[in-house]
Amino acid sequence: RMAKKRRTVSQRDRARVSQTVSSRVWDLRRSGLSQQQIADRLGISRRSVRDYSDRRRVPSRKVRERLYRLWRRSEKVLGRPGAVVNLTGYFRREWFGEGGVNLPLNFRPVPSYSWPETGAPVDLIIYGTAEWIDEGGLNVEPETTFKARGLRPGDDLAAKVEERFLEWLEKARSSFSQVLSFVMDRVFLRWRDLERN
Repeated sequence: RMAKKRRTVSQRDRARVSQTVSSRVWDLRRSGLSQQQIADRLGISRRSVRDYSDRRRVPSRKVRERLYRLWRRSEKVLGRPGAVVNLTGYFRREWFGEGGVNLPLNFRPVPSYSWPETGAPVDLIIYGTAEWIDEGGLNVEPETTFKARGLRPGDDLAAKVEERFLEWLEKARSSFSQVLSFVMDRVFLRWRDLERN
């Protein structure tokens, strides 16, 4: 009988999982749960929760599944000025290609976030790579950036990203002869810290 081949996880995959776990723990902390409360709900030690949030350890698949379930059921809170939430993992990579928009841009539901209703300047920032043809020939913009501003707590962020992208695309089409592609690199939700910016 042949021994089962052990599945190894690449360093890149471990880093990605570690980042996701850490961000989920911090989201739960911002939503009002203490490290001890998270530990109690997951059935693990407080020290483990701290290690996961600091990216010193990666939890087992079973613990990750419990963490993600807890995270999905919790209210999402953007904590304070300067806070940034990485939403990249919710969206497709290719947003425009083969002559059409790849709608919906997200492939899984994007959580809604809340923040104090004090007129906080919260933006969605979208980074990508655009390719087009104009009179001079083929052009590639290594980093195309645009923002969605005027967000309100609880907004449908996927709809806001889509709306802003379609506005950008319309403007791009009027500026260039033909847009060939747009590939998303990163999507961030950011509470601008006016004292620093």
